[in-house]
Amino acid sequence: MPLIGAGRNVSPRMQAKIDAWLTANGWTQGGGGGAMSEDFDSSLTLPAGFTTSGDANWFVQGSTFYSSPNSAESGNIGNNQSTSLFLVRDGITAGMTLSFRYKTDTENLFDKLFLFINGSSIDNWSGNSGGFQSYTTTPTVRSVGLNTIEWRYVKDNSSSSGADAVWIDDIVIS
Repeated sequence: MPLIGAGRNVSPRMQAKIDAWLTANGWTQGGGGGAMSEDFDSSLTLPAGFTTSGDANWFVQGSTFYSSPNSAESGNIGNNQSTSLFLVRDGITAGMTLSFRYKTDTENLFDKLFLFINGSSIDNWSGNSGGFQSYTTTPTVRSVGLNTIEWRYVKDNSSSSGADAVWIDDIVIS
């Protein structure tokens, strides 16, 4: 099944090139299909379709989670730094929902977890959430092409509090 391009006047030869590039760059699962779920429980590496960037990489760990045994944790960053976890999907359509569990243990009001969809800030959280919280939104998506979901943890220029980390678990797009 083509990852993207189907129904968009793409020749079979071009579709093969697109699929080969996407597969070579880790988009085999993350690139297509729209609906998905991820609980980070299959291994201690980020699943296909997830990427990380910033001053430190996100990672899968097994000591703090909503559903056993794992969750994704923000990279260990210092003041004036940030770290992002990305999920890029094709096939997300209007009316689909994004839900996930998050936990914050940060300096209240200053060190924040942000949710971005296609570059637009949707929400943010800070402080000690006291455990995993549930979040659901119906995102505005592109009618054609890839959609990018980003969880970004940003620290301000001073102070630390708690574990200075955030966690994501049980992502569902439906």
